[in-house]
Amino acid sequence: MAGVNGEVRITGETQDLHSQGTSEVWLQAPKSNKGKVYVGFNCNGVGITVPDGITDVSSGFELQKGDSIGPIKDGNLKHITFIGTDAGDSLIYFATTS
Repeated sequence: MAGVNGEVRITGETQDLHSQGTSEVWLQAPKSNKGKVYVGFNCNGVGITVPDGITDVSSGFELQKGDSIGPIKDGNLKHITFIGTDAGDSLIYFATTS
């Protein structure tokens, strides 16, 4: 089994992971983060937003420091998008490749 893993620095804007064929993906907000990270799928170019109490289709799934999610069964890392509340925090990814 092959895979990829890495860390992406949060900029404060909506970001996508790079293009890489995958079978399953795990995401983690490191314990060293100061803020929250919100993750979701990049559907039709709609990015992820920080939840604000208004019904919409773009609010992300919240990861607080130390939280993780997975496995996410998806064909490519580029479908995953995220935004953080503290620029300089990170999102860690680990994926099995197809």
